[in-house]
Amino acid sequence: MSTTEERLDRMEAIEALRRLKHEHYCLAVDRAVCRSDRAEYDALVERLAPDIEVSFTGFGRFSGKEAAAPFFIDGVGSMLSWCQHRVGNPIIDVDGDTARGQWTVFCPAIATDAAPTGPGPIIIVGRYDERYRRTDGRWYWTHLDARLELLGPAEAFWQGATWAE
Repeated sequence: MSTTEERLDRMEAIEALRRLKHEHYCLAVDRAVCRSDRAEYDALVERLAPDIEVSFTGFGRFSGKEAAAPFFIDGVGSMLSWCQHRVGNPIIDVDGDTARGQWTVFCPAIATDAAPTGPGPIIIVGRYDERYRRTDGRWYWTHLDARLELLGPAEAFWQGATWAE
């Protein structure tokens, strides 16, 4: 049985990880893309562990912070001109100073000519599988796997949609 202090630490860790995802990932990337401001990526990059492993379906794998940071700054920044990440349904398990999180993502965006979809409105749907480590009271990503299940033109996404009665 956990003590009250252990349960409180776990709850505070879960809330810190939710904030990490929303503030240091979603909001940071959205601001960077929408404002065309590379400095906005700082909130994300500062929370990547030096030994992070990043993978995005169709975009490759990146080992270490030195390799992962340019993927976000130069890669994502060149492929999108606007985006609004929506993540939800978190499953977060904390074990002391390590944790694991799973999130669903729905992200409407506007792609540029550099995107594999070509330019225009797109929808990105998928799941994030993440691992974290707490160091000196701060949480960092050690693993970020974006499993993109749908990445395509927005109009194709909605084709055939019907009202469920």
